[in-house]
Amino acid sequence: MKKIEVLEELLKVGNGYLFTKDVVAQGISKTYLNVFVKKKGLERVAFGVYMDSNELSDELYLLYLKNPKAIFSCETALCHMV
Repeated sequence: MKKIEVLEELLKVGNGYLFTKDVVAQGISKTYLNVFVKKKGLERVAFGVYMDSNELSDELYLLYLKNPKAIFSCETALCHMV
């Protein structure tokens, strides 16, 4: 697979989110990632997290990415169970 195909697949698997750690794990440089991000018009939504501009941003998902040990309770948890 070519680098661009790998990045497209990572974006697809990530449901519109692309993670720098996943790109580096595939042996693709951050420089190439930067070129891909500009070419595709991806938006940086958090440190090491890029989002397809065609996707809707999920603030709670981004909060979870920043703090994986975060616990959502009450109505917030109920809302995301559906």
